[in-house]
Amino acid sequence: MDVPSAIPGIVSARPDGWRLVFLPSVARHLGGNAAGGLVTPAVMAVPFAIVLVPAAWGFFGATAAWYTVLVLVGMLVLLGLALSVFVVVHEFAAVRWVELRPREAPEFLLVKRISGETRVPMREVRRVTVLHRVKMGKPNGVDVVFHTATGEIGCPRVDDVSNLAEWLRDVLVGVEVERTRIVDRLHLTRDQWWPYARVAAEWGVPVEAVGALVDHLSVRSHFLTPRVGAMHGINQGADLCDPDEVQEITDQLAEPSAERKVAALMLQRLTSLATNTAEDKSSEVLGEVMPDAELARRYRAALALTSIEEPDPYVAYAQYSLCQAVRGEPLPPEGTEVPADFATVLAETLATAPVLRPTRLG
Repeated sequence: MDVPSAIPGIVSARPDGWRLVFLPSVARHLGGNAAGGLVTPAVMAVPFAIVLVPAAWGFFGATAAWYTVLVLVGMLVLLGLALSVFVVVHEFAAVRWVELRPREAPEFLLVKRISGETRVPMREVRRVTVLHRVKMGKPNGVDVVFHTATGEIGCPRVDDVSNLAEWLRDVLVGVEVERTRIVDRLHLTRDQWWPYARVAAEWGVPVEAVGALVDHLSVRSHFLTPRVGAMHGINQGADLCDPDEVQEITDQLAEPSAERKVAALMLQRLTSLATNTAEDKSSEVLGEVMPDAELARRYRAALALTSIEEPDPYVAYAQYSLCQAVRGEPLPPEGTEVPADFATVLAETLATAPVLRPTRLG
């Protein structure tokens, strides 16, 4: 079995198996959680203290205010200590490492926790999920979950490891290993969303094309009018876009499947316009994000013919070209006639094509 000897930072070879390390330092992990539990009550009590202490000073004088401060500090220390102890005790169940034994053909998992360990026969392992988390287009760590017959074994997040899922597939023969990508959203308020200029820079398109692209890609947008302007009846504002969804589209455009996804969106739009004998100039902007310049040219040429009552053969040819791109096949040469079963091929392609859009829409 051709398996890499190790993956720096997480997988190491042991005499009796492979070890996946999720907590390199138990002391640092428990110390960080204890510190978080200690300061949490204080952080939550700040707004309350800002009101209570001046009120005590105003109604009962300085002495009462100082006693109030002392009582608050004492209560917060006790609450912080109690919460720290609770968090640390809870973290005793955290997974330190998982060993796959033996190395040649693993027969069981040895799950070592901060306190105690569990032995899981490989026949009870149903699947493994490797969750790659992304925040603003940047790796935000990897979560690994072992799904067994008795429940899930969730492991602490580790630094991003791009080939971990592939490594597990090679080692755990017969066990399904699922690689998933999850976007951790910022959930910024709308006044913090991105203006068209920044979106254009992210996507590498002209600023004037962003408005139509945002509509066609179903990216959430908002017209923001400054409060001062709204109070004086001035409607000057700015169009802003959800940065999480903008970044999702940016990531998808950087993927190897970007051409297929853009072609699928073009195919949907062209087919809709041709079916309804309609015209939509704004649909031309999809060509701005199409990596294949020739395919973008054919698409734009066909858009000019969709409103003609008598169907133009070039529209079907452009649809056929887009179908080929979606299916990962070579573009047909100029003048190629569409196959006899093209209607069926078109329907199947539209039903199964991966489309460029935010994950919010599925």
